[in-house]
Amino acid sequence: MDAQVARSGDAFTVALDLRTAVIGAVSLRLNEPTLPWPPLDEQIDRFLRGLVGLT
Repeated sequence: MDAQVARSGDAFTVALDLRTAVIGAVSLRLNEPTLPWPPLDEQIDRFLRGLVGLT
């Protein structure tokens, strides 16, 4: 945010949202292994773009 790489906002809230998303993704994969999950790295890239605003 300071380097203007991510969209501006409350850094704590954005970090908490990202942490929740990543932990949720990993937890769901462990508990629902038969679902057709997208590759984790692609999903995390979407989290970073959507929640943090990285390109």
